Formats: sequence, structure tokens, C-alpha cells
Amino acid sequence: MGPFFLKLVNLSIASGWLVLAVLLLRALFRRAPRWIFCLLWGLAALRLICPISLESPLSLVPNARPLPVEAVYPEMSGAVTEPDGVRGPGGTAAPADAEGPSVRQATVEKPALRVGIDRLSLVWAAGAAAMLSYALISYLLLKRRLAAATRLTGNIRQSERIASPFVLGFLRPVIYLPYAAAEADLPYILAHERAHIRRGDHWWKPFGFVLLAVYWFDPLLWIAYAAFCRDIEAACDEKVIRTMNRKDRRAYSTALLHCSVRTGRFAAGPLAFGEEGVKARVKRVMDYRKPAFWVVVLACAAAAVTAVCLMTDPVREDGNASEQAAGTDGSETVQTAENVAAGPAAGGQPADGQPSDVQPADGASSEDLLVWSEADLDHDGENETVRIRQDEMVYEISVEKADGTVLWSTQGASAHTAWNTVLVCEEDGEDYLIRYQPAMFQGMGSYRWTMFSLEGGGQREADAMDAEFQLPVEMNSELRGFAERTNRMLENSTLLFTSEQGDIVIGPVAATEVPQIYPVHFDPAEIYETAPESEDVSVPFADGQPLEFLFASGAGGWGTTLTLYPDGSFEGTYEDGENDAGPGYPRGTTYVCEFTGRFGEMTKLTDHTYVMKLEALDYDEPGREWIEDEIRNISAEPYGLEGGEDFALYVPETPADALKEEFRSWWPDEYLWRAGTLQTLSCYGLCNIDTGQGFFTSHD
Repeated sequence: MGPFFLKLVNLSIASGWLVLAVLLLRALFRRAPRWIFCLLWGLAALRLICPISLESPLSLVPNARPLPVEAVYPEMSGAVTEPDGVRGPGGTAAPADAEGPSVRQATVEKPALRVGIDRLSLVWAAGAAAMLSYALISYLLLKRRLAAATRLTGNIRQSERIASPFVLGFLRPVIYLPYAAAEADLPYILAHERAHIRRGDHWWKPFGFVLLAVYWFDPLLWIAYAAFCRDIEAACDEKVIRTMNRKDRRAYSTALLHCSVRTGRFAAGPLAFGEEGVKARVKRVMDYRKPAFWVVVLACAAAAVTAVCLMTDPVREDGNASEQAAGTDGSETVQTAENVAAGPAAGGQPADGQPSDVQPADGASSEDLLVWSEADLDHDGENETVRIRQDEMVYEISVEKADGTVLWSTQGASAHTAWNTVLVCEEDGEDYLIRYQPAMFQGMGSYRWTMFSLEGGGQREADAMDAEFQLPVEMNSELRGFAERTNRMLENSTLLFTSEQGDIVIGPVAATEVPQIYPVHFDPAEIYETAPESEDVSVPFADGQPLEFLFASGAGGWGTTLTLYPDGSFEGTYEDGENDAGPGYPRGTTYVCEFTGRFGEMTKLTDHTYVMKLEALDYDEPGREWIEDEIRNISAEPYGLEGGEDFALYVPETPADALKEEFRSWWPDEYLWRAGTLQTLSCYGLCNIDTGQGFFTSHD
């Protein structure tokens, strides 16, 4: 246990520099979006769990390995302590007076230090076990207290035994509401907790606590965990309020104050709505302004520099500088005259002072992940070989001739700044490479791809396309043309490698089978479309903002989300799951559908009702299966839209009595109408006239 504890201490020290940098950036960039710091906390977590890291000449880490494990535990490296003897030929023991140059590998032993570390490791194990046990027992007790909670709708439940709303659960997170919660606060509470679920915070907070339990001996990480919890709450607040006016933000702040609770718990507990720094959050909500573009750019640049300089280790001189003080195997080696005379084979230097013929390896070689020879990329009549290798966290993609000559190469990684996509397609009977790099930043986007051959040993461009835009963007013919042309290109391409969205996919596979690149998708959370002046489409939207609809059952966990834009276009996702597990997918089965489409021929019937036609609906073929993150995914139809041609759009203040009974049954506030306390719609409604199924927005 001692060596493991010592390795944790090393990781803690190396990660401490990154944690300090993140805390400093939080103080310097108070107006920057909190998601940037959440991302940096994720990098700090990666630094804590990853025993290896990339080397960089830009690294500012003083020493990535301040406490060599092998110096205290030489048996970890296979070194043998021989204070009274030397090694003879073949590694056998030889007398100290043996003829010829002797080699003496003397390892410095520190018995007192070793005993002390062994004892400390036992204390560490006890502390970690205590913290993890506390978290587990707290979770089980809370689940027991919530056993009698009443289902309200979908994954929302109410309980009289809680004081504040929160999210609890991992695979199927549930939103718990206290019966005492004010009705006016519920839309804001639910919006906040749903944002937590969409962001995956119900996973990240417990994971952060597990890391804290492992590294409980490091006081800096306690500060980091507290700051991380505040940042995920602030990021969630920003996600909810960024489209709100001041009146809505005031109501949101009031809900925070109503739900604020004092708690002595410092654990991986539930994501409580009013638990983390309520006073500071209220002030931040009321003072919220969309971050200036230059602030976001500077914050992102500072974050990138921090990642490069503190996520990497210093470059080892001669491939082993970080271990020189500890010996080539990590043990502390005393350099003596016998070592030097022995030559490189014995661990010393060549007797003549010249460099050894055997140079230290610059990292272990890796096996090929892909060897593919199905394309003639330099158009010489012979196919080249595309080869993909992995070197730690970086993937090397190269195109080689039969004699090993490298014609072209590039890199990719799961880190955002290294997302890369490489494809091969055939145009007019010739093979071409394609680099596709869609990039989305806070406040701007830049999508581009280049098609080229390798004729003459260099890149010869055959086609290229790019689209750059500011956010929010007005959808225009140029962007639509980019999407249409790019989708046609992808439909005729074979993907060899992509790390887009941080997901590594290594082909060969049809590009259309990779959802993170096909079809072209502009993020609805950052881009919304406004109708071109040339089109006669008039959708009654508030402030020209897109509408976020939800179609969900009050008794199940399934749901269909739909974002409707002012020009009648829409996009969305349907998802349902079941506990049907099997080999390779122990976490069950999920039915998913990502869809896009468009409504047209809109007609105003009354002051509250519009009808329109479903002109287009596109989605993946149902029944396709794939396994991801131990979950079997099955493509499905867009539930709520299929089987419909005519749709009705109802605006707020539509009399509830005028709604079709089946459609009204899907309305989340129907119980208020039945109780006589609500007479009109408090939201937008979208009705599939042919089936009676209904979508509703979540805000009044």
C-alpha cells in the first residue's frame, strides 16, 4: 500500500499547480462563463487520475515526479541492493576483488522513511474508507427517506420529508420537490434541475467527491472541491437565465431564496437547488449580463495556456532527465568511478566519453490501431497505406507509400483543441483525403473542410468549403448551402478517424454512421434561426426566440424534446430506456432518435390558434443498434411527430376549454385546470392533430 500512497502524493503535488492556476483564473475572470472553469476542473480531475501525461517544452510543472517511488521501494523497479558485493558477468554475484572493471549499483536505503510512509498509508486508507462509507450511508439513508415520495410527472416526485428541491440518481436521475415549494417557483426550480441533468452534473459532483475521498490528505483539493460545487451551480444558473429578462431573473432569484437551506453536509450529496452559496448566486443572477466577446476569448485563451503548461510534464532530457537523480530504473543510484568505467551496458557512461550507440527511447512504441490500404491518394496507380497509432493521449494518422515514405500526417486527440476528423472519398473516379473541422466557441463558430490529393508528394486541393458566423446567427442561404454540400460530401465518404465532441472513432466506417459529424448540426443552445425576409413565415414567438417543447409521459421516463425556430424549422431528440441488459451493455438499453424538419403553410385561425403542415421530417432509420458507454442504443422514430401531417400551435392565454381533450391530457398543468385554478394555457402548445399528442413549453 505504501507505493500506491506515494504515487498518489506525487499526483497530488503535480495536480496542485493546475488547481492553483484554476483558482487564480476564477479570481481574474469573474465575468467569464462558469462552464469554462467547470472544464478546467475536469482537466484537474484528469490530472489526478491519469498516471501518465504528455511532455511539453511549455510545461511549467517544476517536477512531475518529486518523490520517486523506487527510491523508497527499490523492489518496485527490480533493483537489488548489494552494499557489500558487485555484479559479475551474467548478473551473478562476484567478490569485491574480482579482476577487471567492477560495476557497483548501490541503492540508498531509507528504512526510517519507508516505515513512516507505510504507517501514513494506513492512515490514508482509513480516512478514504471513512469518507466513502459516509457518502454511501448518507445516500442509502436519503433513498430510504424518499421511498414514500409521490410521483408528480415523468421523473419528478414530491416528498414532505425534504426541505429543498434536488436531483438524485445516476442512471435515471429523479427531481425531488418538497410539498412546501411555492407554485410560482416550480418552473424555475425544474428548469435549473433539468439543466443539471443535461449537463451531467449528477455524475460529476459524486465523481468529484470520490476523488476528494482518495486525496483527502491534500487541503488544496478540499478548497478545489468547494469551488467546483459553486461553479457547477453557477454554470447551471447561467444556462437557465441567459435568455431571461430582468423580471424573470428576479423571480428566479426569489425561488433561490425560498429554497435556500443551511447544511453541514460536505459530501457527494444531491444537487440541491438552494444549497451552494445562495447569496452570491442571487447577486450573480441579478447582475447577469452576456459576457463580452473579448472576455470570453481571453478566458478561453488563458484556460488553453493553463492546460498546455500545467497538464503536461517537462520534457525529459536525453529521454530520462526526470529520473537521472533516481537512476535509470527509478532507484537512487550512487555514481562512482566503477560506474563510469563500466560503460553503458552496466548503467554508466562510455569509457571514451563518446555517446553510446544505444539511445534512450523517446516513449514506448505503440501498435497500429488501423492499417488501411483501399485508396490511391497520390494518383500514381498504387494504393497507399493509412496508418493510425496512439502515443499516450495523442493519435497519429499518416499516409505512407509501400517503401515506408510518409506522404502526409496529422494528429488528433479527445481534448477540445485537438478535435480532428479525417475521411476518404471518391470524386470523378479519383480518391481524395478530407480534413473536416467544425468548431463552435462561445460567441462564434467556424466550420470548414478541405478535400485534397497527395500528388507529387504534397497536398493538392481539389475542393474546400467553410462557414464562419457570430452568435446568435441569422440563418441564411450561405449557411444552408454549406450544410447541404457538406452532408452530400459526408454521404459519399469513409471515415478513418474522428475525435469530434471528444469521442474517438477509428474506422473505416461510413461517415453517415458517426452521429457527431453527420448530419451538419448547429448547436441550438447557442444558435437560433430567424426567418429570412424573403420567406413569408410568421410564427408568434416571444422576442423572436426559439421555443423549447417537451412531450413526455407522467408515468414513464421517456420524452421528446423539440426546438421550434421562427422560420418554421425544428430539431429535437426522443429518448426512452429500459433495464434490458446483456453482454457488453450492462447498463441497459436506450431508444434514441435525433430528428430535424420543417413546418410550412401556416394559417392563423383565431387570435390563439395557428395551423401548419409538416413539410419535412428527417431522422435515422429505426432499428439500428450500437453500444456506447456500456449502453445498447437503438434508433427509433420521433415519438409524437410520426403519423402526423397537420399540427396546431396554441399561444399562451388560449382557453383550455377550447383544446381537444386528448391533447389537453398531455398538458402538465391539466390538474390545475381540473381544480378550477387555471383557465388558460400558461405556455405554448403544439398539437399533432392526427394523433392528439401534445408538446408544451416549460416557461410561462
